[in-house]
Amino acid sequence: TFKFEGKDLTRLRQLEEEVKDKEKRRKKQHQKRVQG
Repeated sequence: TFKFEGKDLTRLRQLEEEVKDKEKRRKKQHQKRVQG
């Protein structure tokens, strides 16, 4: 098991959010290509 301090945990969440955001943008761009 990993022990995370507050900083590490918030940073981990930020990284997850960034990854999700990138995925969303990628999907949007892909949809534009398919439609356009």
